[in-house]
Amino acid sequence: MKITKPTLLINKSICEENIKRIYNKANQSNTELIPHYKTHQSIETGKIYLKTGINKITVSSVSMAQKFANSSYKEITIAFPLNFAEIDEINSLAENNNIVITLESKEAAEFTVENIKQKISFIIEIDTGYNRTGIWFENENAISEILEIASKNKLLNFFGFMIHDGLVYNTKSVSEIEEIHQNTKSKLIKLKQKFNTKISMGDSASASLVSDFSGIDILRPGNFVYYDLMQQKLGSCNYENIALTVACPVVSIHKERNEVIIYGGVVHFSKEFLIDEKGNKFFGIPVIYDSEFKNFKIIENAYVKALSQEHGIIKIESEEIDNIKHGQIIGILPIHACLTADLLLDSSIYI
Repeated sequence: MKITKPTLLINKSICEENIKRIYNKANQSNTELIPHYKTHQSIETGKIYLKTGINKITVSSVSMAQKFANSSYKEITIAFPLNFAEIDEINSLAENNNIVITLESKEAAEFTVENIKQKISFIIEIDTGYNRTGIWFENENAISEILEIASKNKLLNFFGFMIHDGLVYNTKSVSEIEEIHQNTKSKLIKLKQKFNTKISMGDSASASLVSDFSGIDILRPGNFVYYDLMQQKLGSCNYENIALTVACPVVSIHKERNEVIIYGGVVHFSKEFLIDEKGNKFFGIPVIYDSEFKNFKIIENAYVKALSQEHGIIKIESEEIDNIKHGQIIGILPIHACLTADLLLDSSIYI
């Protein structure tokens, strides 16, 4: 394998193991897994899902829905507030696909009633404290108003309630994640019983760490297919569960300051970072691949110290720096797989 620039390496067997693990766990609770494709956005990774028997998916944009339309998928949920400007594209998608759109306001409901031309389902997004989008879970009047407006168009079908519980990503322990998950689930179940419908939740931390999903009809995590250092820090996965690395050529070595420069910067990783136990800000962890690039070993006492547009600076505070050579390919475990996969989607290799 010849690598000349930052390249996304995706381990198919690890992806398959990650999918099967969450899929089987969901089945044990009679919960349907409808994974979020925003993490990978890849036709090839989609084939791994299809092989597992998963043919309903969640996406984060109309363009992503268009990419996977008519590709053996039985249902596509666009888990993003309705963008009025794309109503024509949504109508076109719904001609030959089962599409679920997201509504979270009476204005969006009114617009949909007036402009939808195909049979389509809608899901109402709920907010339980993340404060991004969605109707506040206690505001049953707003929910009822949307349902009343939607009932005026027979092409519209109410699908249920949905939430992305982003609060779990600000936690510091597994027990805290489980507590937030159970608290959110109880709020959604009350709405489920009140409006006699389905509820769906979706975050990889809860999907990975919680064992019982009873009461939840649909699970919509996305990141778990690849995992990353953010998930590893939360306790959602181990290093060996991370299916995605970025292979980067070494372009310069500065032993006098224990630093190695790689071809791989902000345009490949984004600027997301974590803080290690010593208080160091880091943008990734470097690894050494085996000869087939399928397995890797973490370089001890090393981290990606800084990123500029194309440069990455690796700090190696060990004798391992003596083994690094110019032109060598070093792998980087990314902080956030979703952003890294998006940035390097066109430069990916499955191994």
